[in-house]
Amino acid sequence: MSTYCQEYFPPLLEDCFYHIYNRGNNGDNLFFQHRNYQYFLQKYDHYLSLYLETYSFCLLPNHFHLLVRIKNFAELPKIEQTLRHGAEFITSPERIISEQFRRFFVSYAKSIKVQEERTGSLFEKNFRRKQVDSEDYFTTLIAYIHRNPQTHGICPPTTHLIPPSLYCQRCFCTHGV
Repeated sequence: MSTYCQEYFPPLLEDCFYHIYNRGNNGDNLFFQHRNYQYFLQKYDHYLSLYLETYSFCLLPNHFHLLVRIKNFAELPKIEQTLRHGAEFITSPERIISEQFRRFFVSYAKSIKVQEERTGSLFEKNFRRKQVDSEDYFTTLIAYIHRNPQTHGICPPTTHLIPPSLYCQRCFCTHGV
């Protein structure tokens, strides 16, 4: 496996933390209306909450960041340790997580394509992920994710007491999300 693949596409392993991120194809937006942010989170919850613990997230118009831990499959009910994919049953935790991410992205993209009357890929191919391998990286990543809206000029730079991603989440709530 190339160094690039090892860095951006490591295997998704149980009990490990990951920075997961992606953006719109060609830098296009993923979110077009305030309700799209809420819908994205609802789909995320539907497809992935059983398998992941989410520690931090940030949704910006053209990209997103997630800090997650993949749960140990021994923590899951027996029925959830197998996933049907066509005629095949998937039992590998790594393949189940990858398939659930695929289903999540496809489901969200289908809705946005209808809403926006568009064709083609919504997301860049293959979501990126980096394994979080130290407490320092974990802490730095939380700060990075929470400051991302400020970095991209979405939130005012004066929100010192509230992490900007939470500030923006409050802004979205104020506007009906």
